[in-house]
Amino acid sequence: MIHIPYLVIMSTLVVAIAGLSIPSLFWPKCPHCGRRTWVAKEECSHCGSYLPDDLDL
Repeated sequence: MIHIPYLVIMSTLVVAIAGLSIPSLFWPKCPHCGRRTWVAKEECSHCGSYLPDDLDL
């Protein structure tokens, strides 16, 4: 028998952890303005400053 409450709780935890960790991988914060920008860009889409290649992801 499948225990539905257990599956719901564990699925919620997995989705919450993924939701908290994935944005920082693909949208790091700009060191100048602090807003998130796409990792493949060379300059911030909000303030236009140059993004270094060694961002702490």
